[in-house]
Amino acid sequence: MDELKKYLKDAIGFEGEIKTVAPEKLKMLPLFIASEYEFQQMKLFGLDILLVFVQHTFTTERLKKHLEIIKVELGIIPVAIINKLEPYNRIRLIEKKIPFIIPNKQMYLPDLLIDLKEFGNKPRELPQLMQ
Repeated sequence: MDELKKYLKDAIGFEGEIKTVAPEKLKMLPLFIASEYEFQQMKLFGLDILLVFVQHTFTTERLKKHLEIIKVELGIIPVAIINKLEPYNRIRLIEKKIPFIIPNKQMYLPDLLIDLKEFGNKPRELPQLMQ
């Protein structure tokens, strides 16, 4: 969670609070969705955002359906939080307009018109001094 907060602060200046979601709110979701993910909530640019932490392997189509159900049932913008993701799956998520955040790598939030990517921030090697 700290890594996500730091990434949000560095990338977009987010300094708000990330809170746990009230259990009664999660009861509105189908059990197979409520038990598969971890949920947190935050306000970003005045909008309520539901952070959906992906714990297991997934298909992009299944994740898209689950996020659509969450959006309809709770009336809130869901964003998948994924720790590690293969490049081809990242492309599929973008093609299907599935909002996601990979801390310290990429943030794709089409509902908020945000698409940020980290490109190699490798430190440059300094040339050796000639003698």
